[in-house]
Amino acid sequence: MVSLYSDGNSRTISWAIRTPFETLQQWREQAGIYRDRITPMQARFVALHVGLFWGIGVFAVRNGGAVQFMIDDPAMVSYLESRSSGDAFIDGRMRSIDLLIGQRSLDVSVYGIGPSENVATPLLERP
Repeated sequence: MVSLYSDGNSRTISWAIRTPFETLQQWREQAGIYRDRITPMQARFVALHVGLFWGIGVFAVRNGGAVQFMIDDPAMVSYLESRSSGDAFIDGRMRSIDLLIGQRSLDVSVYGIGPSENVATPLLERP
């Protein structure tokens, strides 16, 4: 079982993956096509999508494995549970996340956490 934390804003995205053995932390500048053009909620979904994709790529998230999405925004938890947000951009990111989940046969659960528990948030402040 791994836990995926993520956060984002209009300029930066970040994620952290906790495995039983280590915590992997990453951040990236927001892609040029999104920089200063997307909402904070949209940026959070970009971060979740990229974090999951990256985790699969470095084998922190394994085929058939269990993944906990650790989400510190109640609205985002609601969107992930209902599979709909009313925002075409966010819904597109959710479809991409669903494709990864299906392709890798992942067992995903969504957990609401407090903002202070999100270990990806401090990474947004990196220079």
